Order: sequence, then structure tokens, then C-alpha cells
Amino acid sequence: MIIKTIEGNNERGTYAFVRPFFIFLIIYICAIFEISLFSKINAQNLVSNGDFESYSFRNGRDSIFGNSSIMYSWFPSKFPYYNRVVDPEHKFRIQPHSGYGMICGEYIESCPFFNKTGCTNYNSTKLIKNLEVGKLYKVNLWIYPENNGIIDNAVLRNIGLLLTNRIVKTPDPHGVIENSTFFNGSLKFDQWNKIEIIIRPLCLLDYVYIGLFKTKSFPKFFRPIEDTFYYFVDDVCVEEIKEENVDSSRITNYCPYPLVIQEKSWRED
Repeated sequence: MIIKTIEGNNERGTYAFVRPFFIFLIIYICAIFEISLFSKINAQNLVSNGDFESYSFRNGRDSIFGNSSIMYSWFPSKFPYYNRVVDPEHKFRIQPHSGYGMICGEYIESCPFFNKTGCTNYNSTKLIKNLEVGKLYKVNLWIYPENNGIIDNAVLRNIGLLLTNRIVKTPDPHGVIENSTFFNGSLKFDQWNKIEIIIRPLCLLDYVYIGLFKTKSFPKFFRPIEDTFYYFVDDVCVEEIKEENVDSSRITNYCPYPLVIQEKSWRED
């Protein structure tokens, strides 16, 4: 719309109202875009492929859980692992929390290779950027433990995420890591459970391990029965947050040491 004014007998087209309005509108849109972009940069997920949507298929197919796959940016342990990508044309009994991909954890109580610890697998990755001492970070992940009707319920308190800046020693390629400084939550069987923690690192952290950890309460049984237990993990996120408006009671000051580290990691084989 053009606003016209008349001076004497000469009609002159002006933008007395429209031009300032459009200039204001452009400045406003640019400001909103800049704020949005700044927020996205600040809210960057420091976990590469944390939604597990970047993958390649392995040979073969598991008709129960979907296609077995290898997740980019993640390093699986040597124990057989079955990270999943759900075929969008079919429905399986375990659906990812979002998208098509998720990682799968497995625990076998009666694993015959080791002495009363069972066998399990881990997935780990190096963060895009170190977590810095004194800053605040929010850690989110979703976990789905599948109830097989036999597994000790204490397993629900022993699935979680470990942050470290060292390669954590496993007793062997299949063994259970003993550590009590991992983050867990109040998990329930047969549903997606969200774990959310706010941490203030007391030491530099740049590795994430996801798996089942040995503590004083688990494992306690070593029964020679078929009791393979599966759990699934999706949408792992670690992001820096501002301290304003964060309830101080929710903040966990965190450094996981002392930890034993390996001379050689199974990830480097």
C-alpha cells in the first residue's frame, strides 16, 4: 500500500507510513532470527548422533526388534550387540522413543564365560566438546527396560550413563564395569523412562558410556537359566545451560574419579 500526499497541484507518491513500518519489521525479524540462532548454538547437543538416526545396516535382520545396525559416532563393546533400526513398514514390539534408531543393551546373568558377574555390552562416544569445570550442563536420555519375567528388579537401578575423561576399564570384553558414579533414575519396565540430571563438573569430562553397571546391590544372582535381558536407549543429550532459573537443589557437583583405566581399550583394537 502506498500513501500519497498532495502538495499544491503536484501529486507526489511517498512512503511516509509504509517505509518506516517495513524497516521496523525487517529489524524485528532479524532480531528474532538472531535470538533463535543464539539459543540454538547455546543449546547444542554435545553428543554426536545422540538420537541414533545416523547408522548403517549390518548383514542379517532380527525379526523381533528390527534391523541390526551400526551407529555412527558410537563405539560398541565386543560383546554381541544389537543396536536397532525399526523398519517403518512394520511394527515391532519395541519402538524407538523417536525416529527409527536406538541402541540396545543386553545382560545375560548365566553367561558362562565369567565368574558370577554375567555378561553385558556398552556403547560409548566422545563428546563434541569437553564439559568444562564450573559450568552447568543438562543430561537427558530415555531408557526402555524390557521385562523378561525373570531378571532381578535391581537391574532397574543399575542401567545408566557414565561421564568421564578416561577410557574406563572393563574386566574383559564382556564383563560388567564396577562403578557407582553413573547417573540413573527411577525406571519402570516396559515403557520409555526419561532420565534428566543437571551437573556441574569438578573435572573435565569428554566421554559418555551407556550400559549396565555393577554395584553392591547388583548383580547378586548367578542362575544357570536362560534369562537374557534387553533394554533400549534413545535421544541422549548433553547441553550447556545457564545458571539463572536453575534450582540449586537439582545441581549435582560431579567428578567420577578415582577410576581404573585400561592400558589398551577394546575400542582401539
